Amino acid sequence: WREPFSGAPANAPTSLAIGQPCHLCLPPPEQASAGYVHPMFSGIVLAISACLVWGLGFAAPLWVPEFSPAQLSAGRFIAFGAFSALLCLRWRPPPLAHALWRQAALGSVVGNLLYYLCLASAIRLIGVPLPTLIVGMLPVTLALAANLHGAEQRWAKLLPSLALIGAGLLAVNLDALHQLPDNGLWDYLAGSLLALGALACWTWFGLMNARLLRAGTLNASVWSAMLGVAVLPCALLLGLWAFANTPSQPVDAWLRLIAVSAITGVVGGWLASWLWNQASVRLPVTLVGQLIVVETLAGIGYGQLYTASWPAWPLLLGAALMVAGVVWALSAAKSA
Repeated sequence: WREPFSGAPANAPTSLAIGQPCHLCLPPPEQASAGYVHPMFSGIVLAISACLVWGLGFAAPLWVPEFSPAQLSAGRFIAFGAFSALLCLRWRPPPLAHALWRQAALGSVVGNLLYYLCLASAIRLIGVPLPTLIVGMLPVTLALAANLHGAEQRWAKLLPSLALIGAGLLAVNLDALHQLPDNGLWDYLAGSLLALGALACWTWFGLMNARLLRAGTLNASVWSAMLGVAVLPCALLLGLWAFANTPSQPVDAWLRLIAVSAITGVVGGWLASWLWNQASVRLPVTLVGQLIVVETLAGIGYGQLYTASWPAWPLLLGAALMVAGVVWALSAAKSA
């Protein structure tokens, strides 16, 4: 089970027109008949699956309230990095001196470690709903940034779906504003700024990641493992600092932390990254970006399940509008 790194084949194009399918996505002529799954369909399934798994990260801070956001982030990405390192022993990534490792290090620190540290801190300050909503703006920010950068889709087709998603986020936001934390406005402002920081981190990472993969010079599976290995040294340093003066905790709390770290690191880290990278080579950035709204819905849903509470009507209305926006985006992509 080996997926070696290799450059683009000799007959591969040196660049792709925006929106043009990557050569990794196109089947050989002999496979173009029965049994072939269209890249757009498989890409949509992969992206939605990644978002459902990523949604676990929103509820993780609620499962281990005894530990700080820094400790949660360190545990998650140590597990992510260790699992990725095991995979790299089987696969053959490029040499450490290769420029791709620098991109992997920067991308993984910003898009994984810093993003989740900001998100977990925001959730600890102001709960699940509002940070989920702010980070839920990713479908809008990523699609807008991608279209401004590369004009992947006509604005007339892109804006209606973004408007529906934005209206849905606004509806849920109005409900969240009535649920300010006990410490009031300061926690609300600090949590909101941290969530905005997480949003900025992943908007940049999503664009960088998609552009690199769609260039067709790197296997998506190997890239997922490289991202994990690249973040491991920073995660270990963060762990040394975060756990240096940890107060005594019961054994049950440590077991829950280990379980949450393993689940969010291996399943919510490597597996979700692999699913998303596979989707990124099959779909245009404007479409795959809008599918991130599924992560928002999953995060809200997991949070409601944890608290065993039925969502208020603005939350349900917002979710319905966001789903409508995704359906609109898929219809526009299909007719393009």
